[in-house]
Amino acid sequence: MRLPARLSRPHQTRWGRFPICPLPSYNRKIENHLLTRELELLNPTPESLSTLLAEDFQEFGSSGRIYTRSEAIESLQTNPRPNISIADFKAKLLTEEIALVTYRAIKPDGISLRSSLWVIREGRWQILFHQGTRARDLPEFIGRPEPMSVLKD
Repeated sequence: MRLPARLSRPHQTRWGRFPICPLPSYNRKIENHLLTRELELLNPTPESLSTLLAEDFQEFGSSGRIYTRSEAIESLQTNPRPNISIADFKAKLLTEEIALVTYRAIKPDGISLRSSLWVIREGRWQILFHQGTRARDLPEFIGRPEPMSVLKD
């Protein structure tokens, strides 16, 4: 089956030339890239925060608090982060420039389900929305999965 011409022509992206209808290898590159960015957010620098968080960023924290970009930056810079690892990381392209990321964050005091909406702005991926939901009391999350690093092909 052939793709329609508008979907089969090459499209230049940051990760190379790909069909507009992404191939699995293209998805894997984006998944690796976004995993790396999420890991940066777990141990941020002031510079990384200003480039990773979109101007209109919003977060629904696992504490129930809602954060704006400036509040999130202040919180991440002033409050030491507990040792957090990522498991079950998945990235799904919704469009060429929007991706939904989901994963489990494993902390010493429990597990939370996380989701992030990433968009390409100013030529780079930025996080537009993030949500954390506590899951430590759910029986299916009692076992501690192995933490993830950059995915392999």
